[in-house]
Amino acid sequence: LLKKLYFYSTDTSKFLDLYSYNTQLQSDAKGHITSSNGDPDSKIQLIQSKTKQATTLLFLGTIEYVETTIWRTDKHAEFFGFTIENEMYIPTSWKFDFDKMVFQVYKNKHHFKNKPNSYFKEVILEKLN
Repeated sequence: LLKKLYFYSTDTSKFLDLYSYNTQLQSDAKGHITSSNGDPDSKIQLIQSKTKQATTLLFLGTIEYVETTIWRTDKHAEFFGFTIENEMYIPTSWKFDFDKMVFQVYKNKHHFKNKPNSYFKEVILEKLN
């Protein structure tokens, strides 16, 4: 089921795996898919489609999490999620350059006191059902 959640580059030579490290998916008898979290940490990987060679891009602890990503080009991707500081949720993006294997972190100046709704559960998981 997790294969449906991979984010493929436009040429499909590689994909980003955001969820398999800490998310379990279950399908009931009617085919409805639900999720549960395993490990509180998360790992984001870049995987080569042909060889399945994986490179860990981010390993995040409990104060940061990624909910989705987009490919900007076949060599650049941006991840979107939150950083938790002083009990506030800060929208955060991680921009990756795969040629140089470097990234930049951007934190929004706006913060949320309450945990924002889960983009994964409300949008991504709903697409599977």
